[in-house]
Amino acid sequence: MRRLPDWLSTKILGHSLKEESGDRLIRYGSSYGGWTICRCAKHFSDEGILISAGIGEDISFDVDLLRTSNLLAILIDPTDRAENHVKAYLSSSEQLAEPTYTNDGNQLISNYFSNDNVKQRVNLIKKALWIGNDGVNLYPPQNDTHVSYRLARNRESKNHSSKFPSIDLNTIIAQKKSERDYFYETNFFILKMDIEGSEFSVLKNLKKTSTRPRQILVELDFMRERSPILKIFKLFAFLKVMKKCDYRLSKIEKLNCLFLDTRDSTL
Repeated sequence: MRRLPDWLSTKILGHSLKEESGDRLIRYGSSYGGWTICRCAKHFSDEGILISAGIGEDISFDVDLLRTSNLLAILIDPTDRAENHVKAYLSSSEQLAEPTYTNDGNQLISNYFSNDNVKQRVNLIKKALWIGNDGVNLYPPQNDTHVSYRLARNRESKNHSSKFPSIDLNTIIAQKKSERDYFYETNFFILKMDIEGSEFSVLKNLKKTSTRPRQILVELDFMRERSPILKIFKLFAFLKVMKKCDYRLSKIEKLNCLFLDTRDSTL
């Protein structure tokens, strides 16, 4: 029974895919923590923002993107290990010209490209990205060497949850507007989410977000569901939400997807 629904879910994603031409798609970061985005010269010359939620101990995508753009990065993760990783990178005195990434999710600080221009554009929020600011319960990983906490308990998580402080997109945007005029309608906003099950709720809330992301990079964590029927149900629901919010699927890499704003003529 499992093979047919798994095959169907692959077909459903493939049917929804409208892949961009190869010269517009560029992959940044390590083989483990990297993502593909649509590279548009006009947008990347703007002082836009990358909101990157769920960074763990691999910020290779974020660092590489900052290296080749004028974007400001807001890194969001509620865990101590992610905070320590970012702080170690920012406090490092090394000025590495070329990155040398490993293939796992635990990058050494010495692996990253590093200069002061990039570091000055890195901001960390030690909270979980969520649909509100009242906190969210998350389950720790069963394997203590892993860093990611999950919204729902499964076979890869422990049985007890802990409450973490949370923040929603509107609050982040409001804070940045008060600091600097980053969110003009002409400016660029990329949202990247690897948040272990919270992504569906955040994206369903997009209609309430004051500023739209032009590109959304998201890991479809629900595709790890043990029940293939439930997996297909959630996939249909997810694609319906994204279409309703006027986003088109433009790239699939395993469970990582790139969605582009259909209202943006440059995309």
